[in-house]
Amino acid sequence: MSIRVKIPAALRDATNGEAEVYGNGSSITNLLSDLNTKYPGLMDAVYEDSGRLQRFLTIFVNDTNIQTLQSERTQLEDGDVVMITSAITSD
Repeated sequence: MSIRVKIPAALRDATNGEAEVYGNGSSITNLLSDLNTKYPGLMDAVYEDSGRLQRFLTIFVNDTNIQTLQSERTQLEDGDVVMITSAITSD
């Protein structure tokens, strides 16, 4: 299984500058874990200390927000495209 993952500029330090990476996994959680083995530290950039996704990140699978699906349990299939987006906020 190969899943294409688009990485926002805010996380590219964790992927050695790569804007697009490939990983494997039957769910978002499994995919992120797989990518963390290839890019150590990626999970730290994606998750808060509490184990929740960073609030400024949104993840899409084939253009559908995972929050409208099954969040990190959203199932993946070979050829899916996952896009992680980063919102910029001003406080």
